[in-house]
Amino acid sequence: MLVYTPLSPEEAKRAVRGDGLPNGELFFVDRPDPGEANEDAVWIVIDLPDAEAAAYEQDSPPELSYREFALPAAVANRFVARRADVAPSE
Repeated sequence: MLVYTPLSPEEAKRAVRGDGLPNGELFFVDRPDPGEANEDAVWIVIDLPDAEAAAYEQDSPPELSYREFALPAAVANRFVARRADVAPSE
């Protein structure tokens, strides 16, 4: 399952370069919503196995159009981070 998180431009550069994601818990979603991130955010994506995604899925309100996952950086850093093409919200 592809999951996405918005990062600052510098954090995204480090993540894609292979230097790791920021420390702490990171929130990922299964469908990026540009309206939920800062204007200068860079979305990155990792391919998280479905079985692992289930262990980190959060209870999300039904009105959200996406599912949320709270991943410790140690878990997220096991996967290759790539920059995602996410269209800005209108």
